[in-house]
Formats: sequence, structure tokens, C-alpha cells
Amino acid sequence: SGWWQPKEERLKVVDDRGEPRLWGQFLANVAEAGHQDVVVPAKATSVQALRELQQLVRSGRPEFLPDVIYLDSSHEAQETMLELEIAFDTIPVGGVLFGDDFLFRAG
Repeated sequence: SGWWQPKEERLKVVDDRGEPRLWGQFLANVAEAGHQDVVVPAKATSVQALRELQQLVRSGRPEFLPDVIYLDSSHEAQETMLELEIAFDTIPVGGVLFGDDFLFRAG
């Protein structure tokens, strides 16, 4: 949805099928940028997607781990630590792990 559409349309967070608009926009952006060969979208929690990726690598598909992982954290301190541990174990030495919502207050 764009700025030119009525406010009611812009505020809809799901499409007519009940799917989140953000997901469709993300896929469209990846396609428009021509990065379908390097971006692997996962419609799952971070923990689920990372564990599935590890399992695929163990079975030989794909043959390599990603060099870059973007982690959109769960916002819960303990789960975020689990996500970061799994992501860190998944990415090869020299890879880049980045994302948001990692900062929590001590104690």
C-alpha cells in the first residue's frame, strides 16, 4: 500500500486472505532487488528457522551456511539469548550476525 491510497487501506496490516502485508512486501522487495538467489525468507520463528537451516545443512541441502544472518529478536530476554546462541552456532567463522532488539538491561 502506498501513500496515495486512502488511510483505511494504508492501515490494513493483513491482505484479503488474512496474510500479513509485510511478508508480501518483503518478498516483493527481494524480487525487485534481484536477490532471490541469496535471500532465504523463512516464515517461522527465529529458533525454528535456524534449527531447520542447521538440519538442512547436516543433510547436505544447502551445501553451505549463510555468511549473513539478520535476526529480528523475539523481544524476550531468555528467548533472545537462545536465538543468538543458535544463530552464532549456525553462522560460519567470519560471518555477520546482526539484527535488532538485542539490548536488555542487566539484572
